[in-house]
Amino acid sequence: MYDGLRNFFVECVLADHDAYREARDIKIAGLSIDLRLAVHACSSMFHLADHVFDEFNSTSSIFPFRSLKDYQTYLVNLCPDFEIVRDCANVHKHRRLTRHTPLLSSAESLEEVVVTTEYQDDKGAYAIAEKEIQVKLDNGTIKILHECLDSVRHMWWDELLRLGVMSSPSSAPKKIQPYPPLREHEGETALLDLRLRQGERFKQSMILKRFNYETMKAEPIDLTGYQVSGGIYKPNHVIDFSIQNNKTGESLTRSIELTEEQNQKLLELKSENEVQSFLEQIAQNKGVFIEMLKEVSQQ
Repeated sequence: MYDGLRNFFVECVLADHDAYREARDIKIAGLSIDLRLAVHACSSMFHLADHVFDEFNSTSSIFPFRSLKDYQTYLVNLCPDFEIVRDCANVHKHRRLTRHTPLLSSAESLEEVVVTTEYQDDKGAYAIAEKEIQVKLDNGTIKILHECLDSVRHMWWDELLRLGVMSSPSSAPKKIQPYPPLREHEGETALLDLRLRQGERFKQSMILKRFNYETMKAEPIDLTGYQVSGGIYKPNHVIDFSIQNNKTGESLTRSIELTEEQNQKLLELKSENEVQSFLEQIAQNKGVFIEMLKEVSQQ
């Protein structure tokens, strides 16, 4: 297990936070992957308080808290979002909260949402899809979980600096993202894949917005009177094989469409070497390489 507070913070708390942050950048939704990683991050950040209290509860000069509850109250005063992270961790564990007046009392208060926003540039309209976990508090307020987690992460850095567990991180220039975000490809549609698990229910909430360049804010699109439709299909993989004649510089490409069985096998492979070997075997069985070599040699 973790051999100290610093190790627990770096290899568990920060690692869980970073795993969720990285998942948000992946353009895949539909299997509650982001939701699972987000509540794991909440649990790590909340239970770090237990580890800190156990380590410092006898050091009154820098840690004057007589109970874990007193320390948690102190953390909430430092960062109100800690209370939201705490309740998210607890509803994930217990499903419903009925004691101590939580800010949210049901696991159903957490929802993974795809937010698709329409923007404009000199080429016309384009859309960007992003994922977020929305937390509906019992008073009706909606909070965005990754923003709460970011706040609590900063709070823990400051607290562990105060306690001498961590040292100040080396400063690095913060990467500035363009705002509004630039288009991701030449088309106008948003890049996002929806994944389903065969035999299980599919649930994915979506919000459509349009960016207002006067207020510089994204605003919900009123869909009253509109009918939204979509299609679900099983994707096929088309694999391209290319070969080049070194003397003439000319190249030749052949495409192979995989069968459903081959598609499934491809998805189960773990490494790039396995994928490469699998695809080469398919091409060899179909005689693709021999045909391409003959055609290139005749050029």
